[in-house]
Amino acid sequence: MAKPMVVTLPFALLLLDFWPLNRCLGKKWSALVLEKAPFFLLSAVASAISFLVQREGGAVDAAMPISYRISNAMIACVRYLGKIFWPVDLAFFIPIPSTGQRSW
Repeated sequence: MAKPMVVTLPFALLLLDFWPLNRCLGKKWSALVLEKAPFFLLSAVASAISFLVQREGGAVDAAMPISYRISNAMIACVRYLGKIFWPVDLAFFIPIPSTGQRSW
């Protein structure tokens, strides 16, 4: 399995417990989360390994402030939703947009 799918696997399993299996009716949510603990652990390990490898490769820029990262995440979500309805300018790699002058 690819790393992005491993990260979402425990949440997808919880979603399956809720619908269509309806397992949440007979059990507490804590029991359902606890039975998926190994998958959450696998997700955390895959995320940590990915972060360490990307940091060594120079993909993690610590100089970028958190406010810029949050605003970029919000803009990216809106753009991705827009690409569902108007799929133009699609690319394999989407760089972080620059305004021409960096304030960080």
